[in-house]
Amino acid sequence: MAYKAQTVRNSFTATGLVPFNPDRVYQQLTVRLKTPTPPPSRSSDTQSSCLQTPQNPRQFKRQMTTTKKRISRHTRSSSEAIGEVFTRASKAYEMSINKLTIAQKELHDLRAAHEKEKQKRQKSKKQISHNQGITREEAQALLQGQIEASQAVTTAPAEPELPVSHPPKTSRP
Repeated sequence: MAYKAQTVRNSFTATGLVPFNPDRVYQQLTVRLKTPTPPPSRSSDTQSSCLQTPQNPRQFKRQMTTTKKRISRHTRSSSEAIGEVFTRASKAYEMSINKLTIAQKELHDLRAAHEKEKQKRQKSKKQISHNQGITREEAQALLQGQIEASQAVTTAPAEPELPVSHPPKTSRP
């Protein structure tokens, strides 16, 4: 295959070599620069879990042990001091998380009890319309029902009394 002289000149001109003109080549390029993604490492799971905020004491302990291991790999001289600090911090955090868990449970129970009490109060608000009125017998029946309900609430089942044991009598001669 023979190359024509004109084709060779056009090729050199297109590349910007003859006459030397790199700007012409740059204008024709449409290059988008991208940051390359780093290759996944075998400890990427550990790193990502270490960066997340622990949600319970178990996750916190695992994160603390991972951090301790990393520190001990890098620094041998001051690892005892750092270990003590981490131990104290982990105990404090664990205590605060446990207290928070207890407080959340108590709050949930209190809200449930409050809601139950609120519903109970709403049920007992019965009103008689002014237009209809009420008969004497109906009023007495309502009062009697309220009295019985209040007596049932105030009277708790009494615990059976245990027989009182007296010391045995001894006869003196």
